[in-house]
Amino acid sequence: MAQINAAPSGLSGLWGEALAVAELRRIGFEVDWQGGLTAGKDFIARRSGEVWHVQVKTTQKKDGAIAWGKTGQPARDLDARARSTGATGAFFILVQIWTVGTSEFNLDTQVLTITAPPDAKLVGLTAAKFADDVDAARAGYATTPRTRIGRNGEAIGTLHQESGLLYPLHTGSYPYLWEFTETFS
Repeated sequence: MAQINAAPSGLSGLWGEALAVAELRRIGFEVDWQGGLTAGKDFIARRSGEVWHVQVKTTQKKDGAIAWGKTGQPARDLDARARSTGATGAFFILVQIWTVGTSEFNLDTQVLTITAPPDAKLVGLTAAKFADDVDAARAGYATTPRTRIGRNGEAIGTLHQESGLLYPLHTGSYPYLWEFTETFS
């Protein structure tokens, strides 16, 4: 049996979603999840008559940096789409994984078995907060002078471009998921 030791981003993302679903269910949500196959959002969560569209972002970076190479607008759009369906809104779950789960592929049966990581940090924030924080981080980055020559030969001392910020958010900046969801009505 072959074992996958590295965690490709697609697998890491599925692990993050699975951990998020398990945690939401543990704290009383009903979750409709199709294993990463839902268009426009990762899944829908319900509790106490409220319906939420949920987007999960997963990182394996030690500092909890979350990759997001866009402006905050897609997060605002997610919230607007959720509300247009009658949902309460949308929120993000940021998942930081320290130890990868295991994955085994049985060549004889063609079966892939995936075990979720044993430890992770899950934090939550509204889609609006996600969008605002991404935009603020990108704007701040654009006022920061370069300390070394850029990839395309940009001179030391010139300002970075907003689009160059690839990891605008960190898991350590937000409340744990269970604390975040306690703020719901």
